[in-house]
Order: sequence, then C-alpha cells, then structure tokens
Amino acid sequence: MTEATAKLCAALGHEVVEATPRFDFEAVRNGFAAVFAANCMANIARATGGALPPMAPSSP
Repeated sequence: MTEATAKLCAALGHEVVEATPRFDFEAVRNGFAAVFAANCMANIARATGGALPPMAPSSP
C-alpha cells in the first residue's frame, strides 16, 4: 500500500524520497501518556456528572 501510494504521488509530479524520521521516543511517549490520561479523566467526569473517583494510594 505504501509503495503504491508513493508511485501514485511520483506519477502526479511529487518528489518522493524514502526516509526514516527521527524523533525523541521518550518525549512522544510521555506526551501521549499525558493526553491519554487527561482524556480518561474527562470521560470519567462526563460519565459521572463531573465527580471524579477518590484518589487511592498506588501499589507497587
């Protein structure tokens, strides 16, 4: 699928270059975790009419 898309783009006049993007995996993972957790809390708040569950101590 990717190769077919690349060929189509090239046929339409685009310059297609194979590359491997570099990024900070830890930063992406931490950012994703923060957004995911915030979304979970928003959904809990929406489902419970705004009430959030009490904070419980975490266990190892």
